[in-house]
Amino acid sequence: MKRLILGILTVGLLLAGSGKMAFAARSTDNFTITKFNAEYSLSRDSDNRSKLEATWRITANFPPNQNRGIAPVFVKKYDNHSTNFSLQSVTDEKGTPLEHTWNDDELRIGKKNTYVQGEKTYIIKFTQRDVTKNYDNTGRDEFYWDVIGNEWRVPMQNVQMSVTNRRGASTAAKV
Repeated sequence: MKRLILGILTVGLLLAGSGKMAFAARSTDNFTITKFNAEYSLSRDSDNRSKLEATWRITANFPPNQNRGIAPVFVKKYDNHSTNFSLQSVTDEKGTPLEHTWNDDELRIGKKNTYVQGEKTYIIKFTQRDVTKNYDNTGRDEFYWDVIGNEWRVPMQNVQMSVTNRRGASTAAKV
């Protein structure tokens, strides 16, 4: 009896798994980000509050007739306060403005009824403030940030980032 139940569970799991794989093949998350380059400049504004200027250069490779663009999710609250997120621009690699809309914290970039396919580059520029936190144990403002955002559902092949502070010191990393 145990073998019969185990066999039924195994077949059920295999069928459920194959259904998920078939669904994933048609999923709108079935594309690859081939390059994600994030440049951050950290400084202070005129009120002496931390200010972050960011540029994301995202290159994605899309299959035919499946996707209308990308939809990054942005962190607009940090440590239970607003970061005063401000979108500066959304363009392609030639500087041409791209259509975009917001759905809560998700920026949907692309035309509603137009598929993209092949390689496409998106350049997103934005600013935020109050992105540092003062820690009692160090007595200093510190900066901790999720470089690529926090809700991507697609694989990334090449992620690079750099952070420059107001004194000109910089840090770079490649993942």
